[in-house]
Amino acid sequence: MIDPFPSPSGVVLLPSDRFFVRLVPLAAGVAQASQISLALETLAPFPPAQLYYGWLLAPAGDQALVFAAYRRRFAPEETASWEAAAAVVPGFLALLGDAPQTPVIRLLSEPRTLTALAWDGANPLPVAVLARETESPVGAESRAPLVAEIRLRTGLAAEVQEFTGSVILGRPDRRGSIGLEVAGSSRRLVTKVGRHELEAADVRDKEFLRAQRAHQRRDLFLWRGFAAGLIGLAAMLVIE
Repeated sequence: MIDPFPSPSGVVLLPSDRFFVRLVPLAAGVAQASQISLALETLAPFPPAQLYYGWLLAPAGDQALVFAAYRRRFAPEETASWEAAAAVVPGFLALLGDAPQTPVIRLLSEPRTLTALAWDGANPLPVAVLARETESPVGAESRAPLVAEIRLRTGLAAEVQEFTGSVILGRPDRRGSIGLEVAGSSRRLVTKVGRHELEAADVRDKEFLRAQRAHQRRDLFLWRGFAAGLIGLAAMLVIE
């Protein structure tokens, strides 16, 4: 089960089955956040103000993988720790590393969640994402229907890459990127998520995030001013 409290990385991973996921085309020259909010108004049964949502951009910026969940699907005890987190994102992000160049379905079996992502081999983002809550442990009888469902939805006769176990979160590097790792039968998959990608993927309330980032910028500015003052004082002492 995904822990609702921040890991040592400061990131909270949420169960993928809470979210619906869509691939949304984006127009050039128009604010991406505005386009995504408008798309959610069309796709979701609830207005964006009642959703926790985020997105990941394609490298070309011409489309986004948008994911959203109804806020009432999260109990207060689940969201209590979010304010102190570095980011709050769905767990399926761990399967996004090394976009396949051929049609592939990646299947992640966690203790309580089964997640499938499908690529068509041409798109850097998955063309479909499905997740289901399951009983523990996940058996073949649970995996096969989800694979059949995502194949039917996409029309892809794709090979299946299976991964098992909880997502392992690495600590942020100097640039604020984190690594999400899952284990497969033949290899381990590591997905690197950059700082700006984490900011876009963070599903928390957008007004809260804007205020939080403004506060962080202010603290950084004050710290740099304090550090510059110390350096200046040290230089004066050396000259004296």
